[in-house]
Amino acid sequence: MDFKWYGDELIKKINKKFGNITEIELFTPSFMRRFAKFGSFKEFILKSGLIDPNKENVKEAFKAIPEKDLDEYIRKNTNNNFNSWKDMVKRAYDEYIKTIKI
Repeated sequence: MDFKWYGDELIKKINKKFGNITEIELFTPSFMRRFAKFGSFKEFILKSGLIDPNKENVKEAFKAIPEKDLDEYIRKNTNNNFNSWKDMVKRAYDEYIKTIKI
């Protein structure tokens, strides 16, 4: 998955070492249940109301969501764990790193 921001050096190093991590690997059902109100990342996006899954390619539509709208949705739907998409991605990477052998 191509995330909407690329400035964090840790993310770049992880992707360089392990390849691009998919949203399925990063936002596991366990992560989504623990930190959000959903059982999967796909459900999280589809129920956001920010895209029309019947009219759009979900992955492409997700990339086009304005970051301020995504941040607001995340603040309201992640059990008060995150203030932004960037916060959510960083935490997902932190959780992912715990599961891999370096």
